[in-house]
Formats: sequence, structure tokens, C-alpha cells
Amino acid sequence: MGNTQSNNYSLQIAPLGAALSCEAVASNNFADVSTTVGSAISVISTTSNFTDQLATTNQLSTSYTFNSGNMVKNPSTQTNALSLSLNYSTEVEFNIKFTSNALSNTAYCLRSAKSGIALSNYSAVGTVTTGTISGSGPTMSQLMRHGKWFNGTSKQAFTF
Repeated sequence: MGNTQSNNYSLQIAPLGAALSCEAVASNNFADVSTTVGSAISVISTTSNFTDQLATTNQLSTSYTFNSGNMVKNPSTQTNALSLSLNYSTEVEFNIKFTSNALSNTAYCLRSAKSGIALSNYSAVGTVTTGTISGSGPTMSQLMRHGKWFNGTSKQAFTF
């Protein structure tokens, strides 16, 4: 693998606001998703569905050679160091939940970052729109399962 780079990947979130797309949201509007609620829109949460830092498997079709990534849940906020070379791809998964600081019926943008620092280019940034948020949060049918967003039984678009 020539020109290999080893990085820890984290997840960042920002409100779409007045921007026309998530790719157009100013970089300084994004904040790292952490494990502390405070004023955070979302947090990395716990789950019994997988072990923190478990290796991912290739779920997306690409023409690149796949290199396993990590699944991240609380207490971690980023992946272990992942080594990638030119023409290699990886997949990382984060177990997150919205907090009471998230607004109902609001679009939010999610992107990956290298240890909290924006990547040099984003061809696509994920978008998720909250529904009506009650004190109990989303229902069990409004979750990300196996790296895909669902609302009931309908798969929702979500890409980086």
C-alpha cells in the first residue's frame, strides 16, 4: 500500500440552517459528536448490539479495495487508528442519539472528520431530519440499523 495514512475518524454534526445543502454548510458550524450532552444536539450512545471498535464489513458497493473500519459507541468518540491507501475504502459506524437540544422537524448534517478536523473534500454530506421530538426521543422504528437509516420499515437515504 503506497502512501498509506493512518487516522482516527470521528463524527460531526451541524444544523442545515439556511444553507441550500449540507455540502454548503460552513465548516465552523460543525461540532464533534461527543458522549457529553451539555448543549450537544446529539451524542454517541451505548448499545448492546455490538462491541465498541468492532470491525465493520463491506456494506456499500465501491470500485475500491475494502479495508475494515470500526463501529463506535460510548465511551469512544472516534475510531481506532485506521490505515488507508489510495484506492482503498472503509466504513465506520457510530451509534448516536439526538438529545433534547435537537429541534423538532429540523434538518441536520452529519460528516466524518479526522480526529475532529474536517476532511479536505466532501463530495456528499449526510442529512437527517428529525420528526416531532418528544421527551422520550425517537421510537424504536426510527433508528439507524446496520449502517442504514429507517423510519418504520422504509429505508431512508443517508450517505457521506
